Amino acid sequence: MWYSDVVIAVKNGKLMHTRFKTFRNEEELRDILVSNIDAIPVSEINEEDESIVAWCKEFPVEGVGSIDIVAVGDGGGIYLIETKLSGNFNRREVIGQVLDYASGMWKSFARNGKEFLERLKNRSGADIPQEDGEFFRKLDENLTEANFNILIAMDGVDEQTKTLIKFLNQFTDLKFIALEIERYATESEELEIIVPRLHGEEVTKIPRAQHRPDWSLEKVENELQKISDERLKERLSRILEFAKQRNIFHQLKNRQSPAFGIAYRGKLVLSIGTDGGLFAYIGQNEIKKYPSVDAWKGFVQSLKDLGFYPPDFNPETQRDGRSSQRKLNDLSDEEFERFLKILDDLFKN
Repeated sequence: MWYSDVVIAVKNGKLMHTRFKTFRNEEELRDILVSNIDAIPVSEINEEDESIVAWCKEFPVEGVGSIDIVAVGDGGGIYLIETKLSGNFNRREVIGQVLDYASGMWKSFARNGKEFLERLKNRSGADIPQEDGEFFRKLDENLTEANFNILIAMDGVDEQTKTLIKFLNQFTDLKFIALEIERYATESEELEIIVPRLHGEEVTKIPRAQHRPDWSLEKVENELQKISDERLKERLSRILEFAKQRNIFHQLKNRQSPAFGIAYRGKLVLSIGTDGGLFAYIGQNEIKKYPSVDAWKGFVQSLKDLGFYPPDFNPETQRDGRSSQRKLNDLSDEEFERFLKILDDLFKN
């Protein structure tokens, strides 16, 4: 029997020999990873995450099948994980497969983080940080911009696969990681040791040519002219014109998708994407931005009355803000006029 010289286990001061233990099939590798999700060193992949807070296996995506494992980090990072054994690994097939998954995720959940989290929670029962507005904002942004961390988890990664991963990270805007999982067991198999190794994360940290722009008034106006939906363009233009007239336009920075903000006395209270999605800063930490507590409560209730948030939504359970469940084009003409009146009333104070 072969024993490992690399992995050493000690119990009660006594050395225990370990041996390399193979995985019987991809399902076993997947199940081991799901049961030991903290073995994925997300902080080395995405600097905004420290740990995984929600995950499930066999996450269904309409039109493309089920992703082996989907996970979400505490900073809003999204991880799409496909498990493969090195002895049954077709590089072209796997890369095509994970690209299908990524495009399917973007198509199904862009600007719809709430539905994504509901599905994830229903399949995993995970404890998602409901009070963290920044978490939801980042999650929505990652879904909208398809900022996915694509992991291919394998029992062994050869040099050709490492080169392919490095190439994809260097010359595309996608983020691929090879996650090599080695498993060792003591002779009696009373103890198993999982050793994860990442390949590709060092390349993703190289600055890319594409940057996340700041959205000045001029840039936002140019983006509005590109919108083919005349109804949406007209509504966004009216809101932007209102913001200009009241001098409450707020330039959003470091965002890939075009958007603009509305600020009360220089404090951001609402951001609006060119897709018509809203993110309102209405949590507990944001109350001081408003003229008064009553003004804050009234603004929240008005948004709820228009269906931007559900009737049972309680802003006191939020720390920062939350994405709306409706977009501007979901409003009737009468509802949109009411929305403009809500903004007008708020900024009269």
